[in-house]
Amino acid sequence: MIPLAVKSLRKSFGAFNAVDGLSFHVETGDIYGFLGPNGAGKSTTIRMLLGLIRPDEGDIRLFGKSLLQHRAECMSRIGAIVEKPDFYKYLSAYDNLKIFGTMSGADTSSVSLEKMLELVGLTGRGKDPVKNYSHGMKQRLGLAQALLHNPSLIILDEPTTGLDPQGIIDLRELILQLSHQGKTVFMSSHILSEIELIATRMVIISKGKAVAEGSVQELLNADDLVVDWFFPDGQEARSLFDQSEWKERIINSNSSAITLRLNEQEVQTVNNWLCQQGVSPVSINSRRKLEDYFMKLTH
Repeated sequence: MIPLAVKSLRKSFGAFNAVDGLSFHVETGDIYGFLGPNGAGKSTTIRMLLGLIRPDEGDIRLFGKSLLQHRAECMSRIGAIVEKPDFYKYLSAYDNLKIFGTMSGADTSSVSLEKMLELVGLTGRGKDPVKNYSHGMKQRLGLAQALLHNPSLIILDEPTTGLDPQGIIDLRELILQLSHQGKTVFMSSHILSEIELIATRMVIISKGKAVAEGSVQELLNADDLVVDWFFPDGQEARSLFDQSEWKERIINSNSSAITLRLNEQEVQTVNNWLCQQGVSPVSINSRRKLEDYFMKLTH
């Protein structure tokens, strides 16, 4: 059964259409990326998915059931972090989890809570008051809270906010671990490279509408690379490329670099051709980044 299906969702605030006919679906076991520039409607959509605000039009189905008609049942199978997690700051992390776990009917035994703190990388800090936690530690604790009742669908709104590089890596590994356990993860993020690394499917929205949806492999051709060639004299190199079979592959050029769109095999071919022409690039940088595709769709 599909964990999440959204159809023709609309939400306006006065004359502003925050979400405008948005449709997408999330399949079981997906790590689903929810992407869009600021003001695209991501936060509004997530609030509607969690029943915090009502849509003006459209349908939200969680595990095959209407969210509007079966809200309590649907919410019992969801864990979420929306923006900045909030806690009783003068209580310990352990006590916070015990309170929230009791409210959600989760197992709040000492063994269970210690395992949860270990899972999110807070081993040994459970007795510390939350007021002494860094923002990144609060993000970790928020994730522990979201997982307490063993949800089937986990909705994360910018989960890497405030995490240091190691924290981002740890979170990435945890999300992959949850996916391998059969859980479905729906996450928005402004760190597009992270989405590219772990997402199985994604939707990109702009001005409240979906502009692309599908598997990451479908949307980002693995053989399509953007390659920057750096030269001592970029103008001379550009003249050379303009007279070659590669001239139609040029994306951009300036006084020091030329950017081409190539597949993986062609990179070596172009490099060999340059050597034959007696031209040596200073350096080569190839990439296949979600940022390129994202900017193309959303400008």
